[in-house]
Amino acid sequence: MKNRAIEDWQKRDVMEKILAVWLENPSLRLSQLIVNSIDVDTNLYIVEDYDLVENVFAFSERYNKKIPIND
Repeated sequence: MKNRAIEDWQKRDVMEKILAVWLENPSLRLSQLIVNSIDVDTNLYIVEDYDLVENVFAFSERYNKKIPIND
């Protein structure tokens, strides 16, 4: 399963990456960070782990540059 964290070390890697972004954005709650990083038409339930990490990073870049999220 591509982009899925299966092994313990992969799960830690995913969580550490999301934590790092969350710490860089202390005004956001964890749920805001995750929900805002997923396209509104995407079911969060089916998003693979490393895809979520990529989306969180991309959202953080837009958020910190104050680029409108809908663009």
